[in-house]
Amino acid sequence: MIRDRRTIGTDAGFTLLEVLVTTTLLAMLSVVLLGGIEYGTKIWKKAQAAAMEDSHAHSVQADLAYSLEHIYPAFVATLQTGFVDFDGRADRISFLTPDRDIPGSLARVVIAADPDDPSQLIAASRLELAPDAQSSKRILLHGLKLVEFSYYGPADASTPAAWHSEWRNKPRLPLLIRMHVTLADSGVRPWPDLSVAPRVMADVNCVYDPLTKYCQGRR
Repeated sequence: MIRDRRTIGTDAGFTLLEVLVTTTLLAMLSVVLLGGIEYGTKIWKKAQAAAMEDSHAHSVQADLAYSLEHIYPAFVATLQTGFVDFDGRADRISFLTPDRDIPGSLARVVIAADPDDPSQLIAASRLELAPDAQSSKRILLHGLKLVEFSYYGPADASTPAAWHSEWRNKPRLPLLIRMHVTLADSGVRPWPDLSVAPRVMADVNCVYDPLTKYCQGRR
């Protein structure tokens, strides 16, 4: 049986044009596929970095909240009335808190930008009974641009509570302490403000005056 030569020629294979078109389409599909994979990888890395930043911020804020909640309001008696040993300023805060390593001891903690490297937020701690001892320093945050503290409470017994940029030489602790952090990298997710209410509002050794509702001295 003899076949038609035209039929044999048609079924023999692909033409050069068909091969070129197919190759071009495959190349275009590969480029699109690789672009999608690269875009997905970038999104995944960005989400992972954001999750790590959130986790770190949460850990640091939990550490700071613990220290601020456990501020000890040691009362310093003077010839007139006295004040609580608490130094709150706009850019730094200094207070007494129970030492985490030595039960029953108080440590003086200072939270501020590192004087040696202002891009770091640090917590410097020193035992109150050893004023000559060297402070230990913990780095809480890198990439710091600005740290701001504010304090909520009545400035004195006759004024209503309000926010203040300083809280120093007061007869009691502020009702709330707020910390605002600005990061140097504007592309990083902003740090949420931290607001903490101290748990202990009176020195256990103070002589309480029911009229003024403040400590008037120490036993």
